[in-house]
Amino acid sequence: RALGALLARLHALPCSGFGMLDDRRDTLAGAAPDFDAGLLARYPDAWPYSGAPLVSHPVARVAPQTIGALSQLRDQLMRYGSAGRVVVLHGDLHEGHVTVDGEHLGGLIDFGSAWIGPPAADLASFAAFFGWPLTRTLSEGYEANGVMRDVRLAEAHQLAVVFALHRIRRSLDERDGRQDRWLRFLQETLPLATRRDA
Repeated sequence: RALGALLARLHALPCSGFGMLDDRRDTLAGAAPDFDAGLLARYPDAWPYSGAPLVSHPVARVAPQTIGALSQLRDQLMRYGSAGRVVVLHGDLHEGHVTVDGEHLGGLIDFGSAWIGPPAADLASFAAFFGWPLTRTLSEGYEANGVMRDVRLAEAHQLAVVFALHRIRRSLDERDGRQDRWLRFLQETLPLATRRDA
């Protein structure tokens, strides 16, 4: 919950543009001209924003059973480009960047992957490393309004699919042996992302 409250403050900072932060002293601004370019700067070759067909993604080879559900998400994911609100995102909320001191948040470090994009992208990043139950707890600190909290979680489910596909491709390209972890996360997330009430 404390991390959720901290992310809410980060996301409230004034910003403009899209994508990875431009190196400026006067403002927080993304270097990309539009949402799709900004997302691709953070997650190169991200489906469906890259325009490449889903069947060309490695997931079609390693987990062909996911293609039907992924295809259902294409139009929803493409709508994020016109969704409106973008915020400053930490962008890489894994175990090494979130420190805990006893039962309290100790700190949040390494903003080297910070970018400007949809608020739920940070929730999706957190979920990939800490799981959906803890993400729900984080969302309670992030958003007091229950309806808006559910909206953010539904968006996070969808954006987590993009994150998982990015990690699957990267893991296979780098041969780091973690593709099974990201495939499990994708398979866990797909039913949440494709729910009719999402």
